[in-house]
Amino acid sequence: MTLPANVKEDAGKHEIPHTQEAQETHLRLVAKNIGLLNPDICFLQEIGSLTAMKFISDNIQQMFNMKYDFYYSNGVDSGYQGVGLLLKDGEKYTVENIPDFYLKRALGVTRKGVPTAPVVVGMHLKSLYDHNNKKDTQEQLGQLRAATNWVNGRPAVICGDLNNLPGSAPVRNMVDGGYIDLINSDRFVPSITQEDTTEVSVSKEGEVRKIRLDYIMVSRSIEKTALSCHIVNLQRTAADKGADPRLRKENSDHLPVLAVFQM
Repeated sequence: MTLPANVKEDAGKHEIPHTQEAQETHLRLVAKNIGLLNPDICFLQEIGSLTAMKFISDNIQQMFNMKYDFYYSNGVDSGYQGVGLLLKDGEKYTVENIPDFYLKRALGVTRKGVPTAPVVVGMHLKSLYDHNNKKDTQEQLGQLRAATNWVNGRPAVICGDLNNLPGSAPVRNMVDGGYIDLINSDRFVPSITQEDTTEVSVSKEGEVRKIRLDYIMVSRSIEKTALSCHIVNLQRTAADKGADPRLRKENSDHLPVLAVFQM
């Protein structure tokens, strides 16, 4: 199973308390949600340090007796948004940064000694937050080129926060390049809401916006190994009434995406 999830540092209308208690409570909830889903491979976007990844891994083990090896795209550097990775049986894999990936927000996973096994890439593309869409889109396309150059024609699962909509140039680039968007396929199993959105934001005027920025894509050659794909509707926010003001009121502005494969 592969699970990309966004661990947001700032989210919508909710203020973020930056105390150690608030951060550790937040990361413990992240660990709880991952443990409940029990993925074999889990990528986390917007992680700030290797220490945070260790904290999540340790708490999963404490709560669920499940051991994960942990990795971080920025190594021992902290204070930058990077990509985290949790792996069961990490000794069976090689993990590396994707070369030439702008902002160092991508990790590649290869199974040791099994050359036919699909490679897995978890990434977080550059945001469009600065509204310079033409420039940002070109940078996103460059990041995708770095990822597909690393894949180098091997069967692959490529997942994460692409920071762009279905039908955008980066997403079309992947589909035109032979990848299947599992949420836009017959492998997708919707929840009772029937929604396919993964990101929620609230404007200053209080307007709720739901869009999809998160994807799990697979090479056509391994499409049939994907059994199902799910947007996991975890509880994202605390009720305003009675919420502890010392703690965060939102886990993330994204919902995790889960895919199940038979390899």
